[in-house]
Amino acid sequence: MREQYKRTVLILISVATFVRLFFASQLELGNDEVYYWTYALYPDWSHFDHPPMVGIVAQLFSLDLLLKDDFFLRLGPIVLSTASTWIIFLIGTKIKNAKS
Repeated sequence: MREQYKRTVLILISVATFVRLFFASQLELGNDEVYYWTYALYPDWSHFDHPPMVGIVAQLFSLDLLLKDDFFLRLGPIVLSTASTWIIFLIGTKIKNAKS
């Protein structure tokens, strides 16, 4: 029974990730995303309204800005949200059970 829930959650996470990847490759950058790109271009310990992690993630997933496509700016948040969703599922199974 536990494996069935695990497989279902993995399928849901995979489908959601592929949908996000598709839209990330098709849509232009929004205002906030362009703002985040500047954080990666001009790294600093802290910008006025965001911590440095925004720029660090953008630099990490664009290979230090070597890959300049919009997709790679969005890749970091997609990968991190996928990982955090899986971690939340694992925490839920530890606290209660796989059904939770």
